[in-house]
Amino acid sequence: MAERLEELEPVINPNQSFASSTMRSESASLSLMHLPPIQLPPFSGKFEEWESFRDRFKALIIKNKELSNFSKMHFLTSSLTGHARDAIASLTITAENFDVAWKALTTRFENKRPLIEIHVSALCNLTNVSRESATELHALRDQAEKALAALKRLDRLSDEILSDILVYCVSQKLDPATRRAWKLKFSDDSLPPMYDDLNRFLSSRALALEKLAPTNSSKFNCGLKVTTTNASTASNPSCPLCQKFHFINKCPKFIEKSPSQRRDIVKQNKRCFNCLSTKHAVTDCKSKFTCRTCQRQHHSMLHDDSLSSSTNLVTVPASEPSTEIEASKVNSLSAVSITAVPTPVLLATARVNVGCPSGRTLSVRAILDQGSEVSFISERLAQILRVQLIRTRTSISAVGCVKVETCRHAANICITPRDRAEPTFSTLAFIIKSLTKYISPRAKFDVEWSHLTQLNLADDDPTGADPIDILIGADLYGSIIQNGI
Repeated sequence: MAERLEELEPVINPNQSFASSTMRSESASLSLMHLPPIQLPPFSGKFEEWESFRDRFKALIIKNKELSNFSKMHFLTSSLTGHARDAIASLTITAENFDVAWKALTTRFENKRPLIEIHVSALCNLTNVSRESATELHALRDQAEKALAALKRLDRLSDEILSDILVYCVSQKLDPATRRAWKLKFSDDSLPPMYDDLNRFLSSRALALEKLAPTNSSKFNCGLKVTTTNASTASNPSCPLCQKFHFINKCPKFIEKSPSQRRDIVKQNKRCFNCLSTKHAVTDCKSKFTCRTCQRQHHSMLHDDSLSSSTNLVTVPASEPSTEIEASKVNSLSAVSITAVPTPVLLATARVNVGCPSGRTLSVRAILDQGSEVSFISERLAQILRVQLIRTRTSISAVGCVKVETCRHAANICITPRDRAEPTFSTLAFIIKSLTKYISPRAKFDVEWSHLTQLNLADDDPTGADPIDILIGADLYGSIIQNGI
């Protein structure tokens, strides 16, 4: 039986076993030799390359437990070029300097603002699909998904992505000087600005530019507005005086004329007396700007002190004459209507600090309204503070018990003076999209109300254009108003 088993068992040759083992080892070595070497991506300091370099370097080097800090520092310096290399040029290649070097790079290039702008730019400048092609459609979709995925990796919510797109699209249309001012305004802030920030910046800059323009007088009039409707001839797209292609208010011939002569020119060429456009009459003008001198609805270059002091006339060209008359008599046709202009009203506003239980605070502009039973904050403020929302369903009624909106969320807030930490007033504020359309009257504060300039006002710029983000109602009104007011 034992002899039979020996016949069945294969005879193992030691040399054959060694040879087989050697062949397997050489085969494995040969397979490894044919694998392409893993290359670290070089990083030159461009923000668009940072995320790719960071992720690969972390995966291949930082998370590799077999590498020492000295080896990691060596790999890091070998992978950097240009401005990125300059950022750690002062550090020697030692194990102790690796953490310092990596922190210096992340501090400089882990900046959300330029990264978000790069991805939004890619999203807004996708390659056009020139023909009906599945390949091009796939490529377009992949580009869009790549940009959106990158924005989501930066912890951007859907509303924030929409705001980022609006900021990018609008800022690209700005003139170089305004775009530079916009970039510098938030240069120290690591968080990207919201669209409301851009909207407020544009409003403030436009108002500042308007005030910087030359004016003929500082009079601030109010009362009646007399509207004169005149028929006139059609205008040419070019300047009617010199036939060159520029706005009429930029024409040297127009500038050198008197206000009454300018009014005649505008009247004859059928232009809007407020914005000088040929596309509409002043009654249909949507421009928010008015005369810088008297605040009435006509262009500042058409302001005439003699007319303003007597009858405050504003001449409005009509689109068509009311009757058929000879061309030479067109400018004499007029119809006069008198409408009352409301006197500007300055409401009670203040600059306060608003905080939430999480610890975030923001300095905002508030309006006081004891006619409101509760206090309100804007959605913009709620998003910036990231308040904890409290579900509610409250109907909001205006004058005459007219229901205007249903409030679905509220939040606990605390209000403190802008210049000190006490006293603190806490309340439950209801959140709505827009609080008020109130616009402060644009008066020269130090001229018209010089007797108030020495007072410490709750709102140091009561005629400013900053938006209202909180409405303080009767729930706090009695607590914050001091005795004697």
